[in-house]
Amino acid sequence: MRGSPLIVLDAGSGARRLGQDCAKREKGFNPLSSDARHNDELHFFLSHVHWDHVQGFPFFAPAYVPKTRMFFYEHGCAPTAIQDTMKTQQRHPNFPIEFQVLPSEVVFRELPAQFFSPVQVGAAYVAAFPVRHPNGAFGYQIKTDGKAFVFATDNEHGDALNPVLLQAAQNADMLYYDAQYLPEEYPKRINWGHSTYEWGVCTALAANVKTLVLGHHEPSRDDFGLAKLLSRAKGFAASQVRKKENRGKQLEVKMAYDGMVCEM
Repeated sequence: MRGSPLIVLDAGSGARRLGQDCAKREKGFNPLSSDARHNDELHFFLSHVHWDHVQGFPFFAPAYVPKTRMFFYEHGCAPTAIQDTMKTQQRHPNFPIEFQVLPSEVVFRELPAQFFSPVQVGAAYVAAFPVRHPNGAFGYQIKTDGKAFVFATDNEHGDALNPVLLQAAQNADMLYYDAQYLPEEYPKRINWGHSTYEWGVCTALAANVKTLVLGHHEPSRDDFGLAKLLSRAKGFAASQVRKKENRGKQLEVKMAYDGMVCEM
């Protein structure tokens, strides 16, 4: 994002690779930003603190560089404070370097109590909203340079389209959506906090989203399984676009993968 520091959504195992990439950049963590004031800043917005969304942070290289400034945003209604989780997972004997003695500067900031109230991060505006997940979780709407990206991982669809998510994703350029289960798998996993590609497609079309990115993959699904899921998702999207209520709409469906780069 031009004019903005690097915004990081969640800190699972991918945080290690991101940290290695950041460590190689000599002119700032965000290669797209021309604003030198934000060169050494990282802004973390975590959906929730389940293990798979925070376990990569202890291996995040910039955290061990003194010049790094890291901002963590947390919502007052979250059942567990982010800083408590971050400190606990690096407590001895779990990890040799405790969170509170990191050489980088760490700042915790409170998100607005009212959902959809944005905070400014450089030239970007980030707003939180609730999604359906055990113990609670948040999605994020990011707007910058006239573009809108919506992050809705760990979201269970329920029996109808989520009006809160529809509001967040309305006319968005890109929606990242939890598609962990196949439609036939979901009935045995109700209340586990995840969704399917069908509900992702229906949500994207209802919100007039341009590009849908399917993510939060089932860990046991191999690359062949993911390829089949994507093929089914594209076929389903094509069938839905032909419906009368979606006349004139277009939707591109993509599969998230490690190292993926998307432009809006």
